[in-house]
Amino acid sequence: MIYLDRPVFDFAIDWSRLPSARFEYDLRALEIGFGPPVFAPLQDHVVHGFQFEVLMENADAIAAVESFLDSVQGRFQGFWLLGPQEAFRIVAPVDATSFDIAAQGLAQPFGDHPATHVLFTKPGRNSVATQLLAVADNENGTERVTIKSAAQIDATWRAWPLHYVRLAQDIEQGTFEAEGVLVYSVRVIELPTEYALVETGQRPVFLYHIWSDFNGAAQHWHFTSYPLDIELVGQKYTAKRITHGALNLSSKADREEVSIETLYEPDNPLSLLFPLRLSTPLWLEILEGNLASQSAPLPIFRGLALSASVQGKRETVRCASAMDSMRANVPSMMLQPRCNYRLYEPNTCRVNPDLLKIPVTLVSASRREAIVSGAGLTGKAAQFFSEGWVQFGTGASFEVRTVLGSTPEDSGEITLILNAPLAYAAAADVGLLYPGCDGTTAACTLKFANFANWGGHRIPLRNLALKAMEIKAGSGGKK
Repeated sequence: MIYLDRPVFDFAIDWSRLPSARFEYDLRALEIGFGPPVFAPLQDHVVHGFQFEVLMENADAIAAVESFLDSVQGRFQGFWLLGPQEAFRIVAPVDATSFDIAAQGLAQPFGDHPATHVLFTKPGRNSVATQLLAVADNENGTERVTIKSAAQIDATWRAWPLHYVRLAQDIEQGTFEAEGVLVYSVRVIELPTEYALVETGQRPVFLYHIWSDFNGAAQHWHFTSYPLDIELVGQKYTAKRITHGALNLSSKADREEVSIETLYEPDNPLSLLFPLRLSTPLWLEILEGNLASQSAPLPIFRGLALSASVQGKRETVRCASAMDSMRANVPSMMLQPRCNYRLYEPNTCRVNPDLLKIPVTLVSASRREAIVSGAGLTGKAAQFFSEGWVQFGTGASFEVRTVLGSTPEDSGEITLILNAPLAYAAAADVGLLYPGCDGTTAACTLKFANFANWGGHRIPLRNLALKAMEIKAGSGGKK
């Protein structure tokens, strides 16, 4: 069930198994001078915490609860939770939006807390979720309740309070009490300051733009931590179990990092980082959007994925912003006999890759070995394609692999050793193969005829400033 665009945890909760609730008032003592301590409230509302257990007696129930909990992982994935006690007892209906309840002093504290949402249930009928707008005392042992949405509510319905909560931790804990019987222990924390944002649709949504650009062939992925697919300013964002940690910003040229947490699954581009199956950098941009205003999302971080770690189903990716590149050594040019430039880079190396690419057909692939064939491979020597790359596919199945080694051409076929196995390409697929360069003057001159743009240094094998004295050999004669 979805209420105000957020899911409702409508699974059966056994509150008798683990009855636990926590209340935090956040009162702190202030000592001013030598006077008595004064207690000052530091928050507007009391924060509730709940801990409960869910009993699942078959595989379908286990799969349903796991799917729900997976969809609300993260610090911003709130959901609705039914309270352990009934909100009130309905006496008689008045009209479509109001009814009388047994007096319980609800009129006086009503509105002190934003948790004014209720769920009405009745066997054989669909549940109705709505918000309480007003409670008035009839002074006859009843109180009149006014709700926001019209509903035919009578004394046969039961009312349960709805609390807007989030998971206290992303770790799922369960115990199998019997074969196929699982008990989940769940801890949640109420989010009182986010009730108004949910009601008005002003709750911010976080968007994640991931891309990889390689030789003009760019791949882009657009995700959101929102539970539903959305569209903002013409761009569609796919709902993904993804969130980010604290964002460290700095006005100095030091490290600015953020950690991305997501679900480790095959269709997630961040899973390409572990184990590494990319030959190009993976960039990531975090944006903040607003569904109510439909305004253009504002970027709050842009950087490069540096490392990834996987624990169970969760993957954590460490990213650093472009500011972090200021920590690199200056100058970046190294004094070395190999070329400093990246092969085919248009502003430095300037070799045109389109003039050297060779169409190939994948014959077979096994782990990191791939056999390709093509007319342009005739006569190519061993390691001709080392430190080059091969690419297959288009769109979501586009993949690039660095060539670590290549055998000499044999009957139109060569064997390539890749940095990682191919994920999508299959036999008979057509791709492009690019020669590599070892950075030496010989390769730059003979292989690419590009010595004018060579970015290395001619380093002599001995110090020319020192010249050893020549010693004449003796003639061996006698006086």
